[in-house]
Amino acid sequence: MVSPSELWVDESYQRGLSDRSMRLIRKIIGEWDWTAFKPPVVVEVDGKLQVIDGQHTALGALTHGGIEQLPVLVVKADRQELRANAFVRHNRDRIQVTPTQLHTAMVAAGDEDALTIAQVCERAGATILKNPPPFSQFKPGETMAISTISAVVSRRHAVGARKVLEVCVKGALPRSRPR
Repeated sequence: MVSPSELWVDESYQRGLSDRSMRLIRKIIGEWDWTAFKPPVVVEVDGKLQVIDGQHTALGALTHGGIEQLPVLVVKADRQELRANAFVRHNRDRIQVTPTQLHTAMVAAGDEDALTIAQVCERAGATILKNPPPFSQFKPGETMAISTISAVVSRRHAVGARKVLEVCVKGALPRSRPR
């Protein structure tokens, strides 16, 4: 457990604070919740704790004003090359959550927009997949187009979006052969 003011960032290999970084830090501050918190990974360098991963969290905790102590994971990396390599691996070697996987979690969390999208799809006969089907062989009505559906819901509201999706689902059904 350390004070956020004890943490520092080596800017020779860490990314700078972009507008996007600042928005994220403001979000962390405004929505601080220990259940959504990951301890920063740090290494001791010349008596200081240098952040390898978690600089946005560390800056959010510092700026928050109400976080006196936060847990950190202290690792050993005595050379800058090792620390920079650890930074690369923390930020490169991960599997990103897909929009449909995130949507599924947001539905489980009770997010109103995600619940609306789920209801619109269900009523239209569309199924939101968490992962693409093998060989990208989608069945009629299956989708992973969360962003597109969200945009349609925003523009046409739930009822209008359901009508659009119904047309898409019905248009994809196999047609019977003429007799």
